[in-house]
Amino acid sequence: MKRILYPRSGDKELDPALFKNPTNEYRAVPFWAWNCRLDPETLLEDVEQFRQMGMGGAHIHCRTGLDTPYLGEEF
Repeated sequence: MKRILYPRSGDKELDPALFKNPTNEYRAVPFWAWNCRLDPETLLEDVEQFRQMGMGGAHIHCRTGLDTPYLGEEF
């Protein structure tokens, strides 16, 4: 089954309702740099804030020097 990343991109006309309230795949996606100790409670709070702001997701970028060892047990 072929998945289309932007299924509405082939529409011949712009849907005004979709433009006013885009679905997740058409919303902003912040660049989320992780550069401190990862705390599950804080991460979940951040995700909830992104949801409340209407974000369509996030691009997570683990920075050099992360206090939680990258891909370690705690990560």
